Amino acid sequence: QKGWYLPLSYGTTMVGERVIYQAVYTLGRVLFTTAGVDSSDPCSSQGFGRLIELDALSGSELSYQVLDTSGDGLIDTSDTRVSGVFFASGIPTLTAVVNVNATSSAPASQRKVFNLSNGDIDTLREKGATGGGKGRIMWRQIQ
Repeated sequence: QKGWYLPLSYGTTMVGERVIYQAVYTLGRVLFTTAGVDSSDPCSSQGFGRLIELDALSGSELSYQVLDTSGDGLIDTSDTRVSGVFFASGIPTLTAVVNVNATSSAPASQRKVFNLSNGDIDTLREKGATGGGKGRIMWRQIQ
């Protein structure tokens, strides 16, 4: 069989997380959210979750910074290289991936929009395409 899998454990701790929503592919990355529930009430809609973002081919952590972990509005070497974000106040559902074009003052980026199980909406700014990869590469009519 081909492919890869990811055990949802952190260190040696299993925390009761599971993937319940479909993964999304963008810019060579696979994104999915996890749902962690209160072990005393596994039917609860409240809980926590994570956005996991990995290299789509290898399943490994990305080799570059992709999230604005410093909160300065830029994705650069001042940000920590991470493969996910923790949502403590609700189970996240990835609702939309929005490409933001580069301007003279900011590079291209992506906005990820999340609905949380507690009713909140959250967004994350992420590194966008660094060139190419947009628009139609070729078109051919098939008869």
